[in-house]
Amino acid sequence: MQADARSQLLRRRQAEVSKHRELGAVAQTKRLELVLAERYRREAQLAHFIRTSGRAPPLHWLPAKHSDETLQLLQKEQGRLEAWKVRNQWCSDRDCRHRMSHDKPVVRVL
Repeated sequence: MQADARSQLLRRRQAEVSKHRELGAVAQTKRLELVLAERYRREAQLAHFIRTSGRAPPLHWLPAKHSDETLQLLQKEQGRLEAWKVRNQWCSDRDCRHRMSHDKPVVRVL
């Protein structure tokens, strides 16, 4: 009888731990979605400017009057934003994330 009560407590504890892990995973997913939404917003704001090339931190600027060349650079920046959105899209489906993780190399920041 005591072994039956013990196994019942063990099953209950395992169910609690499992539920806690699932809630943690859901919370982490929501945090990542919020971070990505903020990055989308920031990148969309910066896409209205021309980004310098060849500098360590890129500078964003706009001329007082546009020329053909600056308009072309601005269009290029809009294209860069669209490419960035495609590369960094988030999908909550596990199979989709798995496919995306194998499509490109994983970069880890230490």
